[in-house]
Amino acid sequence: MKVPVLIVDDNDINLELSRAVLEAAQMEVLTAGSGEEALKVIRSKEVKLALLDLKLEDMSGYDLAGILQRDPVTRSILLVAYSAFAMKTEESKALNHGFHCFISKPIAVREFPAQVKKLLVKTGFQFPE
Repeated sequence: MKVPVLIVDDNDINLELSRAVLEAAQMEVLTAGSGEEALKVIRSKEVKLALLDLKLEDMSGYDLAGILQRDPVTRSILLVAYSAFAMKTEESKALNHGFHCFISKPIAVREFPAQVKKLLVKTGFQFPE
């Protein structure tokens, strides 16, 4: 059984690279290029983990996280700040806004699937052996 992971990023190159890396690791990946698109995807599919770019064109990742955290249906989604703004202050800000952790872009291709799998385990998802 695959659990969908949602990647929200308005940069097509980052979105496609992240998707390809996770799909190669046998994960189901949903994508959205904006905050509004992400909300539509989340309302139509079960999502356990969402990687949110902090700077989207239509809303910030912080705003999107706030919407998800206030909704009883989506508040259990594990939120990961996913950003090229890799300064410690940005990471601290993300953690203070309810993100579980921070993954900087560009992703480390070899480590990214393991990072995501480890986070999925925290949601209670069990990978088949």
